[in-house]
Amino acid sequence: MSAVGIIAWWEIRRIPYNLIVGVTGILVVIMITLGAWACEARGGVPIGYCDPPFLMFFGIFIYAFMANVCYTVGWITELFIRACKGADNGIGRVLFFTGLLFSIALTVAPGILLGIMQILEIISLSRSHGC
Repeated sequence: MSAVGIIAWWEIRRIPYNLIVGVTGILVVIMITLGAWACEARGGVPIGYCDPPFLMFFGIFIYAFMANVCYTVGWITELFIRACKGADNGIGRVLFFTGLLFSIALTVAPGILLGIMQILEIISLSRSHGC
């Protein structure tokens, strides 16, 4: 496959990549927001809530931009490996799926960490209120 063919292969997959990572991110933001509201409703600190809220959208934009920069590094890496090794050894698929899984894990990680903090906050509030 030519360099143009490799880049085309990657670029065709950019849309599904963005959809998968984007939907994952939206679900994580919803979970973080619901957890923050639950903490606040019990009289605690709304852990994970941005104040002012528009800062969350700024962070989401930066994250999406950087995810696409890293995605582009995927096809650059494949071109480099093919230039050094020569033959098609399936490295493009390996790089794509490894990068996708890493992107999903990286997107979910803040939700897990903040979720744990939110649960601990709610437990702490329950204990301090004698519940």
